[in-house]
Amino acid sequence: MPANEWCCVAFTYDGTHIRSYFNGAFEARTPEQIEHTKGFDGYPDGLTHSKNPYYFPEGIGSNGSDFTVGAVLLKAGMGNFFKGQIGGLAIFDRALSDTELKELSAPFIPKN
Repeated sequence: MPANEWCCVAFTYDGTHIRSYFNGAFEARTPEQIEHTKGFDGYPDGLTHSKNPYYFPEGIGSNGSDFTVGAVLLKAGMGNFFKGQIGGLAIFDRALSDTELKELSAPFIPKN
């Protein structure tokens, strides 16, 4: 995130993948190998984890936990605090399309 600049950050979940967007743009990333996981039984090549989109086929937040913005509830209390200002928040009951996210973020995209 650039300092002292308004940005639009968005996430969608379609029941299988979480996708993150910055100023209306989705930037896909290939899965990455998790360090120090090679050679374990059943995983000779190691483990990988997905990176944008993030793979969550079992769902998210189905344990009755609170929905948080700007921090996360950890075992020892709140943590991972966001440092900045939030100018607005919207939650939808469906995953928005790439086009919809571009339209919503248009006011935040810097004009050159």
